[in-house]
Amino acid sequence: MIVLELEVIKEIPQKRITLVRELDKRNIYIKKELKTYNKTIWEKLKQLDIEGIPHIYSIEENEDGLEIIEEYLACQTLSDILDEHTFSNLEAYQIIRQLCIILDVLHQQDPQITHRDIKPENIFYDGKQVYLFDFDIARNYIENQKKRYYGVRKSRLCSS
Repeated sequence: MIVLELEVIKEIPQKRITLVRELDKRNIYIKKELKTYNKTIWEKLKQLDIEGIPHIYSIEENEDGLEIIEEYLACQTLSDILDEHTFSNLEAYQIIRQLCIILDVLHQQDPQITHRDIKPENIFYDGKQVYLFDFDIARNYIENQKKRYYGVRKSRLCSS
């Protein structure tokens, strides 16, 4: 996929996120360039194509890291919405229920995918559908394993 960079959304040493447009079809996407990552998690998310997680169109590894092209969602985060709006009990229930369904699918994988950064800033909401994003620090949980190697490139990441 050949894309034209439109706007830098976020740039920090370990990642760069840009809004891009596909040249032939003029579709808009998000392009993530990650320095530290777990490629197997991104590949699994692409394969699963879960409702409530932005669709992943391509994953390419190069000498600089991992490049991901994913669905652009034209909606606000829960954090942005909460600055201006208070959810009713029913709205809050629907949001939490959808989030639990997404997490249930992730946790049923073998090995289990653990997001590790769930917060209002990482949840889009369009008034009907919840979308969980930012899987940059997601990991596979393997029960009874003391040390886990997460397949992170250019970084040693272990936990005990």
